[in-house]
Amino acid sequence: MLRELSDELEQNPATLYRIGTGEFTDSLLLDPFTGLSRTLVPFFANKRNAVLELKTKTTCVQNLEDLDHNGHTITAWSLNAEHIRLREEPLASSLDERFEAARFCSQRGYFLAFHFDPIIDYPEWRAGYGEVLDRLFRAVDPARIVYMSLGAFRFMPDLKGVIRARHPGSRIPYGEFIRGLDGKMRYFRDIRVEFYNFMVEKIRKIDPDLCVYLCMEGDDIWKESFGFSPDERGGLSAMLDDAVRRRMGIGQGTISISQSPLF
Repeated sequence: MLRELSDELEQNPATLYRIGTGEFTDSLLLDPFTGLSRTLVPFFANKRNAVLELKTKTTCVQNLEDLDHNGHTITAWSLNAEHIRLREEPLASSLDERFEAARFCSQRGYFLAFHFDPIIDYPEWRAGYGEVLDRLFRAVDPARIVYMSLGAFRFMPDLKGVIRARHPGSRIPYGEFIRGLDGKMRYFRDIRVEFYNFMVEKIRKIDPDLCVYLCMEGDDIWKESFGFSPDERGGLSAMLDDAVRRRMGIGQGTISISQSPLF
């Protein structure tokens, strides 16, 4: 696979590749056993037109400590409000543990990303998510953050029964949902816009230049939350590529864009 990837990168030197992992599983949960990061990180260190993102909820970053990453790896964490973390993911690493892991990586030259996805509605969500942002920006230097994503909870209709059967204590299935155009159950539009407006405003006060983007939302939601749609700025891929160029200094000479999942 790495040989094929090398061929692809070498044959398209004008294309910037953002290689994402962690879409279907945690990028680092099994790393203490597999040591996969010790293969991937040095591999990407020497690829002029590519960056690697490792997405996790864990503190399994020990293998990253002494790797030669050459500033080409982004370590990323999924975050949620403390109330949601305690209720819905009690066995996952605490927020403080994740922040400490992010600080550990940042101190070793890694760039960072954070993903608030899924944002979940509950009565005190403003205080909860606002507190997480405050703690995040106290823990790490915003200049080390390449981008941050926001996404409201959405699910295929059949998942509701699965959640109720496997997690009877969860209150998530009883939120105010409506079927969207993509067939997924989503919070009402006004709820989602309120989420995003609150988060974007708070993030902008800390770092006006930080790339913040929405996951799986239409242009109308973008315009209400940001005042523009991705197409007006060349598309979402172009926005993320620009963030990589500005924050990481990678791909300055590339003219094309590309995004690929590694796993």
